Amino acid sequence: MVEVQGLESVYERLYAAEESKDVEIQMLDGSIRAHSIVLSANSDAITGMLTHGAASTEKTLRWNDHPVVVGRFVLRLMYTGTVDPDDWPDLQGDSSEQIPLQLLLGGLAVAKVYMVTHLLAAFSQTLQSRLSDGTFNEICAGAIRYDVTALRLHCLQFVQDSEKLSGSVSVSRCGLEHLHGKYVPKGRINGKTKYSHEQNAMYAIWFSEKGEWQMLSNTAIIYKVTSPADVPPLTGWLPTTVMYSPAPLIEHRLGSDGFKARYIAKAFAPEVMSELAAVFGPAEAERKRRKTLA
Repeated sequence: MVEVQGLESVYERLYAAEESKDVEIQMLDGSIRAHSIVLSANSDAITGMLTHGAASTEKTLRWNDHPVVVGRFVLRLMYTGTVDPDDWPDLQGDSSEQIPLQLLLGGLAVAKVYMVTHLLAAFSQTLQSRLSDGTFNEICAGAIRYDVTALRLHCLQFVQDSEKLSGSVSVSRCGLEHLHGKYVPKGRINGKTKYSHEQNAMYAIWFSEKGEWQMLSNTAIIYKVTSPADVPPLTGWLPTTVMYSPAPLIEHRLGSDGFKARYIAKAFAPEVMSELAAVFGPAEAERKRRKTLA
C-alpha cells in the first residue's frame, strides 16, 4: 500500500487560494468566498443550487443568519476536515483549545440546511459531548431550532439521567436513629441511583439485584421494600427483624438546581420548555391576578 504524506497541506493551500474561488457566500456581517467544486463535493443540495436557479448565475450563497467567523469555521472543515483556533481569536474566552458553542451551533445550522451529512453528524456528536448543566439550554434550543433529531433525543436522555441523580432522600422515624438524616446521590447501581448518608458513608440506600430497595448499614440489610420505582419508595418498607421496628419514613427533596426545579421555575428557553413537557408534564399556567371592585 502506498501512503501519501502531506495531503493536509495541499488542502490548506486550496483553502487559502482566494484568487481561484468562484462563489461568494454572504454572511451576517460580511462575505467570504469558496470554490464551487469543493462546496458541491460536500453537499448535493449546494450542487443543485449552483446548477439551477439564481445561485447558478449569481454564484452566490446566502448564510445571512451567521457571522463570518462561523462561515470560515465551516469552510475550513469542508476543505481540510480540521479546525484552527486562530480563526476565532475574539471568541476564545478562557480556552483557545475548546471550540466555542456559537461556532458549533452555527455549523450545525449550516450543515442541516445544506444537508452536509458528514458535518451534521460530527457537530451533533461534538455537541452531545459538550452537554452539561450550564450548556444544556443553549444546545437543546439549537437542536430544536434546527430539528436535529439525534441531538434532541440525546438532550432528553441527558435530562432524565441527570434528574435521577438530583435531589436527596431524607430518612426519619425508623427504629435505628443513627440511620436518620439526609442521603445524597452517589452514582448508580443496577440501573438506579445509589444514595449515601451525608454524614456517614457506611449507611446507604440502593436498588439490589433482587428487585428490592434496601437500606443498609455497611453490608447488613436493615430495611427493604420490593419495588421497581426509579427512586426509593415513600412507603412499604419492612424491617428485616423486629428489633429494627418501626420502618422508616422516606421523603424526597428536589434539588434546587436540578432540571425539574428549573423547569418549574420556567428558567429555560420557550422551545426547551415545550420539549421538556414530555419529561415533566405541562408546566403550570401562571395565574392571572384578579382585581377587586375596591
